[in-house]
Amino acid sequence: MLSVPVRAANDIEPCPCCGGRAPLFGVVDFNKSCEDRPVPILALSGTPVYYNRCEACDYVFSRAFDHWNKAAFAQHIYNQDYAVVDPEFAEVRPMRLVNDVTQLFGAYREQISILDWGGGDGKAAAKLTEQGFDATCYDPFFNETSELPKRQFDLIMAIEVIEHLVDPLVLPQAALTLLKPDGVVVMSTCIQPPEFVRERMNWWYLAPRNGHIGVHSEKSLYLVWQRHGFQLGSSVDKNIHMAYRNLPEFARPLIGL
Repeated sequence: MLSVPVRAANDIEPCPCCGGRAPLFGVVDFNKSCEDRPVPILALSGTPVYYNRCEACDYVFSRAFDHWNKAAFAQHIYNQDYAVVDPEFAEVRPMRLVNDVTQLFGAYREQISILDWGGGDGKAAAKLTEQGFDATCYDPFFNETSELPKRQFDLIMAIEVIEHLVDPLVLPQAALTLLKPDGVVVMSTCIQPPEFVRERMNWWYLAPRNGHIGVHSEKSLYLVWQRHGFQLGSSVDKNIHMAYRNLPEFARPLIGL
């Protein structure tokens, strides 16, 4: 059992995205991970994690970790075993981000500043800096001394981040001050697929051991950004999303404009 208990579930919760009515949707063991395909890779923990689903915007979320502090997350989720449930986190994903940013925005490297939100130990930001970009990393879970920058950026990258947020409004609220008026936030996260209601808690991405606290529908993701004054666009990849107030020239190729 966890040394830090999860919060008890309520039958009905207010949706953190839209305030709608969110009944209980299902329950999984804490050790359910994204790598449980085709079979679980971790033994059952014995700790149930309940999820609710909003009747208005379809956002699925758990209130189990509301009271956890950074130390609890570091001990039980983002620990030395995290690589088992997310093997791409340490090396593959940062290098993929570097390659994608270089390919998409290399021609603008002397003109744009980049914030890698949730960038782990800063590997991607460091590599981008070596390649001539103005890049900064922010990740309070993997770097206890990490603090929000006191400046604005042209591009905020949030790769596999928003599903980890206890409060889904944190990133759009921060973007109001961290993003330049003509900047863009590029996010990657898996949106609930058409078969989600049928698969329910069997959907692979609903994985508390990975730190996946909330999973968006298209409607809920749109709502959280719209209410903060942002437009939302999608790229060719349906799980890549862009939020912006005024779409900058350097980001137009992402949505085919």
